Amino acid sequence: MNKLDTNTVKEIQMDILSSVDTFCKENNIRYFIGGGTLIGAVRHKGYIPWDDDIDIMMLRKDYNKFVHDFGTKGKYCVLAPELNMHYPFPFAKVEDTSTVLIENMTTPWKMGINIDVFPIETIPENQKDRDKLFMKAKRIYKLYSFKKSNFPRHGWLIRLSAKVLHAFLKLFSISTLNRWTINNATKYQGTSSSLCGCVVWGYGKKEVHPVSDLASSIDMPFENRIFQGPIGYDSYLRALYGDYMQLPPKEKQVTHHDYMAFSK
Repeated sequence: MNKLDTNTVKEIQMDILSSVDTFCKENNIRYFIGGGTLIGAVRHKGYIPWDDDIDIMMLRKDYNKFVHDFGTKGKYCVLAPELNMHYPFPFAKVEDTSTVLIENMTTPWKMGINIDVFPIETIPENQKDRDKLFMKAKRIYKLYSFKKSNFPRHGWLIRLSAKVLHAFLKLFSISTLNRWTINNATKYQGTSSSLCGCVVWGYGKKEVHPVSDLASSIDMPFENRIFQGPIGYDSYLRALYGDYMQLPPKEKQVTHHDYMAFSK
């Protein structure tokens, strides 16, 4: 296998995104670039200079259609808990099967260079219901974190505690955690609400947005190509990041991902 540099990884991610964009337009599926990818589009017209991944989001009904209909398009393939019970995340990815991505995590799942696809759920307007929804999501997320980490940079007592916890967590498979997460996230699907957001992953209560923010899409330039962003991108980004146009301090301008990528 040949090791790939960051620029090549980004080129492959861009080609995956272009394939998803084409498929969604041909099949009347609405998607939006989101998270750091959306900041990059607005602030840099492309990747945040120190970032190295791509996030998109879809309303749950579009997400379900995409996951079940995209299948395999040439070397691109959807990975999702709805399709494989051993897949280790409660959201989908689209991978390039001609590549290998080795991430610094304990999950044995093998995948190629990919982009993330997050479902957007109906979120209740009632504050107590909303708090319960995100509190449960947070508790399950902690189980994911404990299951995937050996805490290598911590002291021996924490590492020993982690080993004991891992033994206990073997009682709960990844598919069980995914099922709990998705059942919790979709609890209010089909109900009437003026709020929506990502529940399966992300920033917790900051993920709550007015439905109007994602009511339609607009063209947004990203790395000399055009993709779909949410009409309420400013409101969406401010809820998640505050003054997103302000660059973070130099010491925080670093990637949060630890991986190596190879071509097969």
